[in-house]
Amino acid sequence: MKLSLRFVLPLLVVLFLVALSVTPLIDTLTFHWFTRDLDLRGKMIANAVHDSLVRKFSKRD
Repeated sequence: MKLSLRFVLPLLVVLFLVALSVTPLIDTLTFHWFTRDLDLRGKMIANAVHDSLVRKFSKRD
């Protein structure tokens, strides 16, 4: 029991410190991925409806 606590306790502390130190990096990467994803989706939607909107508004002239 003592041997396992000598191993498990430092392991948990190290894992906690690693997780704590990596959190800002993961947060930044996730934010950049999310904004880039939304930008790409918006461009894709705009490209998809562009032709139909041009045709619709050009018919009114």
